[in-house]
Amino acid sequence: ALDAFLQSESGACCVLAGAVTFDPEIFGPGVGLGLRKEDTDLKLRLNGAIKALTAIGELAHITQVWHLTGKIIIADQ
Repeated sequence: ALDAFLQSESGACCVLAGAVTFDPEIFGPGVGLGLRKEDTDLKLRLNGAIKALTAIGELAHITQVWHLTGKIIIADQ
């Protein structure tokens, strides 16, 4: 989404200066995704997908390919 914004007319004002290094002192233990409380099935499916991708090493691969080191944090185990 950020890349698309930066390439748009609205994003012409901005540049990507670099990645933010994950620091628990600044960010706390992780980040979250907002879901409605009633979306319990979606939450279970998202958590299951993250766990499955982690188990087969695919999440690490995706993180490396897309330069997301320190940006994907699994919580709510």
